Amino acid sequence: MVVAELPTPGPLFDRPVDWPQPGRIDLDVQDLPHASSTLEWWYVNAHARTVSGRDVSLFASFFRTTVGPDEHTGKDIHAHALTWALIEPAQQRYLRESLVDQQAPAIVQHELAQGQGVADPMLRRALSEVVANGTLPGPDRVLSAPALWASSSAARLRRAAPRVTRRRRIRAQPALRRWPERM
Repeated sequence: MVVAELPTPGPLFDRPVDWPQPGRIDLDVQDLPHASSTLEWWYVNAHARTVSGRDVSLFASFFRTTVGPDEHTGKDIHAHALTWALIEPAQQRYLRESLVDQQAPAIVQHELAQGQGVADPMLRRALSEVVANGTLPGPDRVLSAPALWASSSAARLRRAAPRVTRRRRIRAQPALRRWPERM
């Protein structure tokens, strides 16, 4: 799918080879993660009306960040996160979830050991105790499985979506019980 054309880069900016080059943008390529990027994110936003006539909105944000090289292969290791929300404006309901990579507690623990992050000594100690148990302070929760990436848009639709949909439905049930009625 081609949706736009990029201008020729100026003398101050040379694009990495895996970024869109001047000309048409191929979303089947550019919607996938880029090896040269240390941080990327994708958004989905929608407004819908349920079969019962209620207006709802939703968003999801997917994040991928480089956390360092693999000591054996030298290839980048990535951590992932997902935030999403389902909003029902008329009822003033906001159901949200923030899920982070299974590596997140270890990443935070490492940063704290390096003197990064929280400056307050009491807060550092409390955070250190929490991440030492492999958890994070709420509302963030650790993903129950590693993030999966397809190698193409077609593969993403064909293979990843059915599995993610099935798993997501199971994981979301406890959170949905907080609402008095189902959508």
